[in-house]
Amino acid sequence: MDTLKAKAFTISLAYVGIGTLALFIVGTKSIMQNELASILIPIITILTLPVCFLGFGVLYGGENNEWIALLVQLIVFILFWQMLTKYMLSRNKYADTYTVDRGTRFVKIAGITVLCCLIDGIARSLLPGWGLDHRAWLYYTLLILTVGDIFYYLLFVVAFELINARFNRRQSTRFSISISFVLAVVCFFLFSSLRFWTVEQKTIMGFTYGLIGILYGYLYAHWVPATSHSD
Repeated sequence: MDTLKAKAFTISLAYVGIGTLALFIVGTKSIMQNELASILIPIITILTLPVCFLGFGVLYGGENNEWIALLVQLIVFILFWQMLTKYMLSRNKYADTYTVDRGTRFVKIAGITVLCCLIDGIARSLLPGWGLDHRAWLYYTLLILTVGDIFYYLLFVVAFELINARFNRRQSTRFSISISFVLAVVCFFLFSSLRFWTVEQKTIMGFTYGLIGILYGYLYAHWVPATSHSD
């Protein structure tokens, strides 16, 4: 039963989450000017319309309704998760506990990564000359998650997992934070020259990525379950 709930949670989070991202990106001209985004986003919007039509009406039915639309999408996610869980339970009563561990780990790692991207987006919106309007933080967060620097975040996560797998044991909080901090600094130096030009921008974002590294390591150590021996 727990395994099916974990599966339903993962599927619901991915389906509603991707739909919600597409929902906000549709109205962002800067991103939609990208050729790849202009093709993928309308397709994703249509495929996720069953869980996004309410949020679409709220978001584009007035001005400054972003938080209300996010609340609506959160409620839709919870309802969809519950319905999918009941459906899966009616189809299958047995599951492997190994899937629970993997599914839970994936969801929590993804959640921590999205949180880090949000902090990154907020920091960029505060940079001198980067604050486009009151929704600049949302624009930069969506840009990072879609056609922006998500590659570096994926590189960071994979490297972090490989290091943990290399030691093949549950690490201490201090070790987790240290490795995460070092990887965050390395990733920053890999692409900082492509994104930030002034000393002020590099200083602010360097400090931000250091904090992101510490946050990721801490949350990982305290929130993400350790892999079982079967992994």
